[in-house]
Amino acid sequence: MSSEPAPLLALDLAGTFAFGLNGALTAVRAARLDVVGVVVLGMITALGGGFIRDVLIDSLPPATLLDWRYYTLAAVGGLLAFALGKHLRRIETPIIVLDAVGLSAFAVIGASTALDSGLGFAPAVLLGVITAVGGGTIRDVLVGRVPRC
Repeated sequence: MSSEPAPLLALDLAGTFAFGLNGALTAVRAARLDVVGVVVLGMITALGGGFIRDVLIDSLPPATLLDWRYYTLAAVGGLLAFALGKHLRRIETPIIVLDAVGLSAFAVIGASTALDSGLGFAPAVLLGVITAVGGGTIRDVLVGRVPRC
């Protein structure tokens, strides 16, 4: 289980769900994948940045594999996107807002994790950015999409 303070853990878990949902929506809309492809792409989006960070700081196995809540929320987001993809267009703005909250939480958690592992300020900033955008970047490469602003 995670040792983060409760408010940061809640933001981290919400961000994981939002990234899973958003990544899976990309799979449904842009790539038109089947349910397995949608869930996998959602999970890659939600967990990819943290995986990259943990590999770079030699923190293995990656933290998200040690706490079932992370990969479960990422998978649930993917399943919801597959099942309700067309209906979720109506709540696109709240999904984007939740995604932005997750992005900021991932950046803070990534930088904090880097600092806790003994790295300096500049590497911590870099790893915060990688944690925040790594999964979305992998998603975009996999579906052959130019990232949007």
